[in-house]
Amino acid sequence: MRSEFFDAQINAQFTQPPVGIQVINALEEWTTAFARKNGIELYKPKAFKDRIEAVRRYRRIIIKSEDDFIRFVSELNEIINENVNNDQIRKFLRSNNVTPKDGFKGNKLLEMTYRDILGDTKNLIAPFFWLYDLRLWAD
Repeated sequence: MRSEFFDAQINAQFTQPPVGIQVINALEEWTTAFARKNGIELYKPKAFKDRIEAVRRYRRIIIKSEDDFIRFVSELNEIINENVNNDQIRKFLRSNNVTPKDGFKGNKLLEMTYRDILGDTKNLIAPFFWLYDLRLWAD
């Protein structure tokens, strides 16, 4: 019989990181790649120390109750949806002849960037809205 524990301890094979860490790392890679190509970061820059601290909290995600799920959703929403670089994205959109409505921020600005600048036809921004809706439910 084989297990993840056996592979890690005996065969020294690393397992996939928890989903929370995968999300944080993917978000960082995405904003860095976007910044290289377009000159702006989609998310407010975080110190490496702050990023490490966020990852440490998600080493093991144990959800034993509704309260644990609510905390996880709220924290993940804060990392993903509440850290959008609104001012820079608004300037970027305007410089590309896309005019956001007054009051647009966060996911609405990202949606415009995905759709009008990146040509997203698959609605890749939808999970960000779903996470936000979950956070509203959680709070």
